[in-house]
Amino acid sequence: MPELGCKVTIVVDNLVYRQGLCGEAGLATLIETSRGAVMLDTGQGIALGHNLWELFPGLDRLSALALSHGHMDHTGGIGALTSFLGLDVEMPSAAEAFPALFAHPDIERRKYSKRSYGFREIGLTESLDVYFPHEVITLSTEPLEMIPGVTFLGELPRIAEAPWPPGHFFRMAQDSDEYEPDPLLDDTALVVDGSEGIVVVTGCTHSGLDNLAASLEENFHGRPVQALIGGLHIGSADADYMARSVDALRRIAPALIVPHHCSGIGGYEKLKDVFGDAVELGFVGQAYTFS
Repeated sequence: MPELGCKVTIVVDNLVYRQGLCGEAGLATLIETSRGAVMLDTGQGIALGHNLWELFPGLDRLSALALSHGHMDHTGGIGALTSFLGLDVEMPSAAEAFPALFAHPDIERRKYSKRSYGFREIGLTESLDVYFPHEVITLSTEPLEMIPGVTFLGELPRIAEAPWPPGHFFRMAQDSDEYEPDPLLDDTALVVDGSEGIVVVTGCTHSGLDNLAASLEENFHGRPVQALIGGLHIGSADADYMARSVDALRRIAPALIVPHHCSGIGGYEKLKDVFGDAVELGFVGQAYTFS
C-alpha cells in the first residue's frame, strides 16, 4: 500500500463550538490525501451542506464516499452531498462524475431502534441507487482499497460480543415481517496508511473496539496507529465493556484518540482518565494532519 499523508476534518458532529457551523446528531468526516478526497458518512443531512460550504467552499469533487453502517444519522445526508457536488443520477455520464461508493451488503436492510413505545425505523428509507448510479456502488464484506492508501475495512471480525449497545438495535427479518436483533455486520471503518503509521476513522464502532482492533491487527500487521478518530459508542458503557475497550486501545496504542459523536462527553471523560493527553474531544470543524 502506498504511503501518504492525510488531513482529517470533522464536518458533521453532535458538538459545535465554532461560529458559523452547525451541529446535529450525526457524523460525517472528510479525509484529504494527495491521491484524492474521501468522505466517511453524511450525517442526517441537516448540517452537511452548510458545513461543507463553510469549511470547503471550493469542493466540487470527491474520489469516494464510504458508509460506516446503515443508520440514518450516518446516511441521511446522501442527497445533501450529491446536491452540494451538483450531481444527479439522471445527468449525462453520471457514472464518470460521481464518486465511488463503498458499503457493506447489509447497508440497505431495514433497521430499527427499540424504544419504550415500540420500534423506530432508523435506517435508509430509499435504495442507494436513488442517489448514486449503480455502476459506482460497491457492496463488500472484504477490505478494499478505495483510493491508493485509503482502505474500507469491510465486515469486522467478531472475536467478542457485539454490537454495542446490546439489545437496542433490530432489523426486519428477510423472510418475514418480524423484528430480529441486528448484529450490525455492516459496521465498519476506514484506514489511511501514512509514512508514520495508520490513521483509523470510524463511524460508531458498534462492532466494539476489541473487534476493530482485531481487524487492524489482521490487515495492517502491527503498523503504528497515529490516530483513532470517530464515534466509539462508549458513553453508556458498563464496566465490562469499558474494560474491553480500554484493553483494545492499549493493544493498538493510538498516539491520538479523538472520540466524538456517539462517544459522548461521558465516554470522552472515561478515556481521558485512562489515556490523558492522548485524548482530545472532537467536534465540528476540528482538523488533524498526519504524515
